[in-house]
Amino acid sequence: MKIAVVGGTHGNEFTGVEVCKALEKSQQSYKNEYRTFIANPMAHLKKLRYVDSDLNRAYSKTSSPLGNEKERSDFLKAEIIGKFDFLIDLHTTTSNMGSTLILTDTNPKTLNAACFIKQNFPHYKLIFAASGDDPYYTTNLTKAGLTVEVGPIANNIVKASLVLDNLDIVRALLNYDFQTEFNYAEFEVYSEIDKISYPEKEGYYIHPDLEGKDFEILKTGDPIFIDACKNTINFEYAGHELVYPMFINEAAYLEKNIAFEICEKIKLSEVLGS
Repeated sequence: MKIAVVGGTHGNEFTGVEVCKALEKSQQSYKNEYRTFIANPMAHLKKLRYVDSDLNRAYSKTSSPLGNEKERSDFLKAEIIGKFDFLIDLHTTTSNMGSTLILTDTNPKTLNAACFIKQNFPHYKLIFAASGDDPYYTTNLTKAGLTVEVGPIANNIVKASLVLDNLDIVRALLNYDFQTEFNYAEFEVYSEIDKISYPEKEGYYIHPDLEGKDFEILKTGDPIFIDACKNTINFEYAGHELVYPMFINEAAYLEKNIAFEICEKIKLSEVLGS
């Protein structure tokens, strides 16, 4: 197996860049071949998420990346597509997500690798976020791959604990036997349902009772927004009385007016309809 290890897709997320640097300096050999990529060096130098457009939304047939990110996406496509079997994309979040793996496809290599990490690093949560018929994420440059999303951490800083944690799972995957199979029914995954926007009326914030409660149960009637006069808006979502919020108050989502995402907890086997 040939594995692409990608850091710095978003330039202000430093952990993945540090992991790539550590791997480049290491003389350690692994079962699988690999190459590291600093995806967006200009954005990293400028300490920005992106320079002209989001690089992690640049790879679909309908994507129109701009300027710097057009150049970088063209480079990464030329260097990765057809040359690597698996991709690990390293990200951080300002939300209280803990350590998570995001699956955007149902390739058996993706699912089994996620199970392997969950089995050996049980503090990791699995998230399924289907990328649809026209996928645009960096992980979709290969047929199989995982996005690593860890936090909370502010943008443009490094926490040794997160770098070391990321290095542990990346090294584990570099030594992983991709022929190994798991029983998907034994693993739980948080499956994305929808994104919840901030209220149209300005002046509302994430309610203190929700802040920092990623992956804790959210029920109909629970407060989710509050304004300076302490007026509240409660949670209501048709068809789901109980969900799990994630990416609560994520800094990068503010430009899209997204307050948080909601998901349901299912067995990984249900992702395949089995």
